[in-house]
Amino acid sequence: MTGTRGSVNVSGTSFRSALGLMSEWFTVVVTKPTAPQNFTATPADAQATLRWAAPSSDGGGGITGYTITASPAIPTVTVSGGTRSAVVTGLTDDTNYTFSIVAHNSAGAGPAATAMATPSARLLFHPLPHAAILDTGSTGIGAGVTRSVQVTGKGGVPSSGVNAVALDVVSVAPTAASNVTVWPHGGKKPPTPQLAWASGQQVNTTVYVDVGTSGMVDVVNAAGTTRLIVIVEGYYALDSTAGGTLTSVKAFRLYGGRNGTTIAAKATAKFAVVGHGGVPSGATAAVLQLTVFGAPTRTSLAAWPSASARPRVWDLYSSGGSRTVTTVLPLDSSGSVTVSPYATNAVAVDLLGWFTSASAAPASGATTLVNPPRRLASVTVAAGATATLTVPASAGVPTTAHSVLFGLTASGPAGGYVVAWPAGTTMPATDNLALRGSTPVGSTVLVPLGSGAKVSVHNGASTSLHLVVDVVGWSSG
Repeated sequence: MTGTRGSVNVSGTSFRSALGLMSEWFTVVVTKPTAPQNFTATPADAQATLRWAAPSSDGGGGITGYTITASPAIPTVTVSGGTRSAVVTGLTDDTNYTFSIVAHNSAGAGPAATAMATPSARLLFHPLPHAAILDTGSTGIGAGVTRSVQVTGKGGVPSSGVNAVALDVVSVAPTAASNVTVWPHGGKKPPTPQLAWASGQQVNTTVYVDVGTSGMVDVVNAAGTTRLIVIVEGYYALDSTAGGTLTSVKAFRLYGGRNGTTIAAKATAKFAVVGHGGVPSGATAAVLQLTVFGAPTRTSLAAWPSASARPRVWDLYSSGGSRTVTTVLPLDSSGSVTVSPYATNAVAVDLLGWFTSASAAPASGATTLVNPPRRLASVTVAAGATATLTVPASAGVPTTAHSVLFGLTASGPAGGYVVAWPAGTTMPATDNLALRGSTPVGSTVLVPLGSGAKVSVHNGASTSLHLVVDVVGWSSG
């Protein structure tokens, strides 16, 4: 019963008594509720998020709960009457599910509302102009502090429909040797920090990570205090809508000789991407490896589409010496890229792959990210030696994969380097890791798979080094 002073639940007998009604004339009963309203199902990797609104009528008895079932069958999900969403896990990817939800009150269950979803791990990429979504400034982030970073709705990333992001994570002016780890908010941490540094060094790396609860990712700094910058490079969405498919190639030098080409401080150098290394007209983005060689002082390197405005962020950060980092850069109609260093030094740019526009559910080129990354190998490689690694299905990479995103981490003498390439082919004249002593160096590298799902890894250092290899993701062939 609802009046101007509120509502009250009463029995039918009390209601009749209060109004002086004879029971033979008047009976009050609770009826079953109507179906929940606005029922939707949003798919993700092996799961779906269900959302709904309350029924238009609760039948006079109030909603006591909701029951969710599906076809194909899933374990029944029950939630309280005040709940308006649920995440259903344990689903089979690439399977069409029809979800049903009913509301309950004291009279029983009402009619069902239905929604369909197809969970999938296949993702298509959407490049963005690089923009900072977090900068802790001089305050920095302290030892052991975990910071939750809002990703969706920031830097051009949509507020919904986002499964993962490509982030450039930067450490500037750290007070101690440390490292940072990035993972989905509410999810699992990866086995290896993605970025490490010595005291005072400025470094960065690209991290591919699922978007967690509330559209956030978490970052934690292990020791000391550092200024932390997070730059978004693009986002991934399910392949049920159009997006970018990935084509990877063995590293191909687009700009600079074996030891780079010197560019003066603040000067620019322009080079073509489209039409070189197989990059077709209409490519939407390129996966580029940027390198500065033997910089005597702290420097940075910016890269951007030549016909676009120069960004307000840098793509490579170095504290001197040689430094390599991978970035995903949008391409505009010019098909060219411009680079500019903060200080005078030699620069090289290598092509690792590119994205092209595709309609929904393309036959090849979709990306599947592995979160948290899975350990493939932890191996010691002798000086000047090459190790061949097999990528088994147990690492989350199927036999249909064409290329793999690897997280490579190693430490070794300055001037040493690591190269990864498809097994069974000649080693490219490009480096994937530029070592700098006892401080671990990490980078995410895109490598096509060779025959037998194998990759070769070469130690170009004067001493043996311990190499950690994690599988971050893979693309279909």
